[in-house]
Amino acid sequence: MWPLRATVEWSGDSVPPKNSSYCGLTWARAIVAYKVLETCILFPWGLSRGECASWVQAWGSILAIIFAVFIAIYQARRQQKNTINAIVEQRRQDHLWTAETLSELTKNSLKLQKHIAGKLNSREAVHDAAEDGLPFDMPGLRALEHSLDSIDLHSLPASLVALSMILSSTVRQFRSKVEMALQFNREMDGAAFNDFFETLNAMNASLEKTADDFDAELQRLRSTLGLVSMASAPLDPSRQCAKPSVKPINGVSEPSS
Repeated sequence: MWPLRATVEWSGDSVPPKNSSYCGLTWARAIVAYKVLETCILFPWGLSRGECASWVQAWGSILAIIFAVFIAIYQARRQQKNTINAIVEQRRQDHLWTAETLSELTKNSLKLQKHIAGKLNSREAVHDAAEDGLPFDMPGLRALEHSLDSIDLHSLPASLVALSMILSSTVRQFRSKVEMALQFNREMDGAAFNDFFETLNAMNASLEKTADDFDAELQRLRSTLGLVSMASAPLDPSRQCAKPSVKPINGVSEPSS
């Protein structure tokens, strides 16, 4: 500031002194510097320096408030987007868990149906089973049917609703067919027994197809989440356990288990 003012005071002379190091360009710069100092933010608003400072402070505060509002809106939208993504991801994870549970129920149902069908594979076996009514198998089949009927279809993803209904219906029809055969086995003829055996085999085949459909849907959900099925993933050779070597004892090696 002081060198500038000194230059301005000296520039008031009409003619610069002789043998001076200042040239005409320096003279013009001094005048321009004086005019710049008399402006407000490089514009001649006609305001004093105090008024200019007040206006600059006021506009700075307004711009700071506007910037803070934009930052708050941006952070709120970003937080909302993250929340929505988290909810969608959680729903996908819930659907995956539901599909895993239904797939396991289907496999267990298939095992139980095959077990009961194996005990009723002939007319004599049906007559023998009718004497005691399969006291250890039928209660399990009824409990399984009750568990499947208690599934809330409204809470399932759309891709699992139809499969769940097929699973529940198959187990219900299988239980009804077995109970009828155990109750009316003395009145059944050869054609009725053949129809009974064929129906049980068809129900087991249908349940196998349902289990495959559940596995396919499970793989699709896992791929959506970026997961890899452990059952279908190839086993890493480096993680396989090495077979222990057997050292012979007294010249005779122990048989491997």
